Amino acid sequence: DEFAKNGNTVQLLGKRGRTLLPDAHGIVRTYIKGYGRTGSVYGDIFLDFFYTFRALKKLKGCDILVVNTFWGPIIAPLFFRNSYRRIVYNVARFPKRHLRLYTKVNLFACTSGIVKHELCRVAPNLSSAKIVVVNNPIDTSVFNSTVALTEMPCPIIGYHGRIHREKGL
Repeated sequence: DEFAKNGNTVQLLGKRGRTLLPDAHGIVRTYIKGYGRTGSVYGDIFLDFFYTFRALKKLKGCDILVVNTFWGPIIAPLFFRNSYRRIVYNVARFPKRHLRLYTKVNLFACTSGIVKHELCRVAPNLSSAKIVVVNNPIDTSVFNSTVALTEMPCPIIGYHGRIHREKGL
């Protein structure tokens, strides 16, 4: 939304219902038919190949291609190299060993320092200069406190989510 507000054209490719951004001028949404989970990691990876290929076929030229599918960093450089200038992989989950295969990625954007550390550990072949931390944004107009936490005798913080070291908790 912020990129679009600043005059950039943003193209979102994904399954219907997955986009949470409000409608905004400059955001082009392209929906790709997805698939249901198979119950098998290997089955899901197999189907992800076709999903990613269909999505990249619909890609209009762009400067920066941000991907987060298993096959995106492999298929894009092989078949769609003329469709983008740079490719960024969004590392939003704890990295697994397959990320070391993504040698054509220009930048790995990790959501936290612990995710970056783990990526460097499982993929030592990747240049650390290509790995950065870009925290998920927080809309401070929605998530704010009317009372400074330092003024509270014992602040209570509610957290909804899975507690895991990758989230810094």
